[in-house]
Amino acid sequence: MRWRSMKESAAALKPQPPIKYSSEQFIDGVDEEWICAICTDVPVAPPNLPCPHLFCLHELQQLATKECPTCRTPFSGDDLSRVNAAIRSAICRRTVKCRHHTAGCAWSGVIGHEQRNVIEHMAECKYESQPCRWKCGKRMEWKDRTQHEQHECSQRSVRCDQCGSLVSLAKLPLHQQPQRELSGAYPFICSGLLQCVLLVIIILRW
Repeated sequence: MRWRSMKESAAALKPQPPIKYSSEQFIDGVDEEWICAICTDVPVAPPNLPCPHLFCLHELQQLATKECPTCRTPFSGDDLSRVNAAIRSAICRRTVKCRHHTAGCAWSGVIGHEQRNVIEHMAECKYESQPCRWKCGKRMEWKDRTQHEQHECSQRSVRCDQCGSLVSLAKLPLHQQPQRELSGAYPFICSGLLQCVLLVIIILRW
């Protein structure tokens, strides 16, 4: 169970490859026939339709149509499930700018096989949205993650100054709440320290 949780956490932090690029990202421009007529972006893996027109799979699925929006050529569900490999290969050989180039990111590079170069950049781009590693539900730019995770997140781990154990900041008050039935005259003993004391007593009595 713990291993599964670690794998899920790693998957959440791993950037997902883009499904399309804006035409402004391409350094040397982009062929007009590569642009999706619906959203005007360039799909990385367009469906292999019977006609020569290219569209984003998501856009076609949103339209819930069975014919090309441009020329009305009918297509099947199997056509949607097949990727136009020739176009995908050609697009992945092109050089693009980071999708955050308007925010100030100066990176550019060839998209690469399976978009490997772009994915590697996204993992370290300071403008890319990333989830908090403490799983608080917030997403932020990479450049803001350190500040949030170390100083702002209510779910971050902090060390109890009474017993030394690591506790979620949100649960620290409960952790340090006096256990009246057990602490008696020692109201400042946290629950973690009480557990340690009780364990020692049990071991000594045993």
